[in-house]
Amino acid sequence: MEPEYKLVKVEWIDAQIATDLIDIKDFKKTIPKICSSVGYLLYEDEERLFLGHFLFGNDKVKCCQFLPKGMVKSISELKLAKVNQKQTKGRERK
Repeated sequence: MEPEYKLVKVEWIDAQIATDLIDIKDFKKTIPKICSSVGYLLYEDEERLFLGHFLFGNDKVKCCQFLPKGMVKSISELKLAKVNQKQTKGRERK
């Protein structure tokens, strides 16, 4: 069964936290980290998006990710390549 959701790559800015004792002046050295996530785009509106990483049919999901749109830098749709039977011959699981 083909998923009814788009497969996407999302680049987003990670929020960071310091749990050690740090001099306040050292915060100026903190550089935002860019992260990437790949998953099925389950929902999107002006403020947020939800990615699903394991789909069970088109109505159940396990391992979801919520991203506020203010953290999102880009969203790119990914296309799955079609594989024919000859390419997979001999690769079946036993």
